Amino acid sequence: MNIVFTLPLFHDHETFLQQRLEKASVIKGRSPASLIGELDAFTDRVMKNLDSVDRKAPMAGYSEAFEASLVKSIKTTRKSARTLLRGFFFEWWQILHLRAYTDYPHLPQPEKCRTAFLPESDVGAIAASNKDDPLRDFRPEKRPPPARSGMHPHLWYDGAGSGMHFDEEPDGFFPVDYGAMLHAVGRTARNVPDVVEMLEKLSPNWARANVILVDREKRSARIDKCSFNRFAVRLNTRPCIEHISGMVCFDATYKAYQKSLREEYLASVKGTWAGYEGAAWDSNDLKDRVLDDGLRKIEKNPTYDGLLKLLTCHERPGYLCKHGDPVQEGEPVAREYTLERKFHLIEKKELHRWQWDAEKNIPTCQAPREVYPFEMFAS
Repeated sequence: MNIVFTLPLFHDHETFLQQRLEKASVIKGRSPASLIGELDAFTDRVMKNLDSVDRKAPMAGYSEAFEASLVKSIKTTRKSARTLLRGFFFEWWQILHLRAYTDYPHLPQPEKCRTAFLPESDVGAIAASNKDDPLRDFRPEKRPPPARSGMHPHLWYDGAGSGMHFDEEPDGFFPVDYGAMLHAVGRTARNVPDVVEMLEKLSPNWARANVILVDREKRSARIDKCSFNRFAVRLNTRPCIEHISGMVCFDATYKAYQKSLREEYLASVKGTWAGYEGAAWDSNDLKDRVLDDGLRKIEKNPTYDGLLKLLTCHERPGYLCKHGDPVQEGEPVAREYTLERKFHLIEKKELHRWQWDAEKNIPTCQAPREVYPFEMFAS
C-alpha cells in the first residue's frame, strides 16, 4: 500500500503551557516567561529545519526525512534542552510534546476510560464507553450531540489515556498530534486493517493512548500504545467483542516493558509499588481484567442490559463505575469519577448518554438516560 496524506503537527496550546510552567517556575526559581522563551526558541529551531520536509511524501520516506531534519536542530540544543526542564524527568525529545501533554510525565498518571464493542446484541452492534476524570472540572453537556459522527464514514475509533513517566527515545522520531493524526488516517484509509498498517508505520511518533477501531464490516482492532517505542495490536478480521482500557497493555511483552520503565521511574523518585502510583497501576490492570472477564461472560448472550450492568458494576475489587473513591487510603484527592457513559447503537442509529449531575451530585449510574439520533457511519 502506498498511501499519501498530510502529516499533522502538534497544535499550539500556549495558554495551557503558561499555566503549567507557572508551577515549574516556583521550583526552578525562574519566571514562567523565561522558561517559555527558551522552550519556544528550541521548538522554533526544530520547526524551521522541518520547513523543507515534504509532508505529503509517501509514507515509506517520511521517517528518514523527518529524522534527518530533526538531527540538524538537536545537535547544538540537546544539552540546553535537558537543562531547560531539569527535574521534571523530560528527555530532550519530549520537550517537543509539551504543548500537547495533559500532565507533566513525572506527576501521577490517573487511569482514564474504557470502551467496549459488541458486534451483535439484542439491539444490534453497540459501541459503549465510560469516561473517567476528576469531578472538579466537569461540566455536563446540555446540548444534543451531532446527529452523525464527524469521523470517516467507513471508520469509528475511540481512545483511552495511556502513557508512562519514563519512555525511551524511538528511532525516526517526530512529533505528531495524536487526535489530528487519527483524523487524517481515518480520512485516507477505508477499513480497520489499512488504518492499523498506517498507525504502525507512524508508531515511533505517537503514544499516550490505547485505541479501539471499528469499521462498517464490523472488523475491529485494539492498539496498546503507552510508549512511543512499542506498538501492540490485536486485529480482528471477523466480528468479535473487543475493548480497551486506560494505562494498561494486553500484550505480555509490552506489559513487561511497561513494568520495567515504571520501575525505573519509581527508583528515580525513591518510590515503591506499595505507594499510590503502584496501587493505581495495579488497579488499572484489575479493572481491565474485570471488563475482559465480564465481556467474555456475556459473549454467548450479548445484550444491551448485560453490557450496561457490566459498565455500571460497583462490586469490589475492580468496580467499573467510579464515585470518587480513592485508590489507596491516604490519597489526598479522590480524582476518579465516571462522569459520562455512552452507548452507540449502530444499526438503530441512536446514541444513549448518561452524565453526572454536577449540581445535584447525582452519579452517572443514577442519572436519567438521554436518547438522541446518531449515525455512526454516515452515508
